[in-house]
Amino acid sequence: MSTAAPRIGAALHVPAAAIGLVITAYLVTLAVLIPLSGWMVSRFGTRKVFRSAIVIFTVASLLCATSSSLGELVAWRVVQGVGGAMMVPVGRLAVLGTTAKSDLMRMISYIVWPALIAPVIAPLAGGFITTYASWHWLFLINLPLGVIAFAVAVRLVPSLPLGRLPPLDWAGVLLTCLGLGGLTYAASLLSRAAPSWDTVAAA
Repeated sequence: MSTAAPRIGAALHVPAAAIGLVITAYLVTLAVLIPLSGWMVSRFGTRKVFRSAIVIFTVASLLCATSSSLGELVAWRVVQGVGGAMMVPVGRLAVLGTTAKSDLMRMISYIVWPALIAPVIAPLAGGFITTYASWHWLFLINLPLGVIAFAVAVRLVPSLPLGRLPPLDWAGVLLTCLGLGGLTYAASLLSRAAPSWDTVAAA
């Protein structure tokens, strides 16, 4: 998204700096909802949550690609963040929950390495896509990947036995979500050239 910001801004008739809101909206949604993923798995099961997350993320990607204004794009990025917040941690739970102790280190390396490589490849891919295609393909590329991921999830993701469902600590959820969301938003503000220090302090 960051390397594509000038093209997206021009297409939506907003300054390139305003596209930072699109990135922030996704990151804040992730930060707010990831703490709920473990409880969601206990409540609905790994397979249901993971499949639902893939569907939400893929459909939101299509809607992001069809956005005609900054407001629309931000709104659909929030929905995409809902899917992403459930997809990544639940996918890791599914893998580690079925791995023998002797294979844990190997499986953790399989999970961690893509996350380390992606930030290196993604900016190059974003620049390449927006140079030789259009910014819409930043999101449309997720459609075939989402279909493949869903098919693989149907075949391979196990339905782990549901554990005892603990009562949801609503105060803890609220404080954790507000805290993580505030920290993420504050970090986004600090990355700007002239951040509003009052807003940063409040966040």
